[in-house]
Amino acid sequence: MDDTSDYKTLRPETLTVSIRRPADVVWDMASDVTRWPHFVRCVLSARLVAGGEYHLTSRQQGKVVLRTGFDRDRLILDHLVILPIRLAFFHACRLIPNHHGTELIVSSIQRPRESPVDFSSRVDRLRAALDDLRDVAEAGGVSNVRPG
Repeated sequence: MDDTSDYKTLRPETLTVSIRRPADVVWDMASDVTRWPHFVRCVLSARLVAGGEYHLTSRQQGKVVLRTGFDRDRLILDHLVILPIRLAFFHACRLIPNHHGTELIVSSIQRPRESPVDFSSRVDRLRAALDDLRDVAEAGGVSNVRPG
């Protein structure tokens, strides 16, 4: 029997949110990164710099690089967030049609040397972004979110 004690996984977190809008509507909103400031509280601005790569301005982190791995046919919204200190976070995101609505599922894993407090804070920001996306999508694209 193999000893796998040296191959421990880090803490994963998977978040889901039900959105009462069709998957194509949610896709159009979530895949348009330039609209993220309308529902991602920590994003003040977003600018496309190359195919699939954006520069985001964040209140907490300053300029952040976002590299997307979006695939409309598979409803995949995977992305890599790279902080100015060269620390990268991968978020696996899927849209799943659910009758007349959509499930948005996001998974992330705690990085080595990322403290539990920092990881929990990152997960809280992800949760807020999902909740705000749901609220904006269900309101027909109208946002009351204030960046913060």
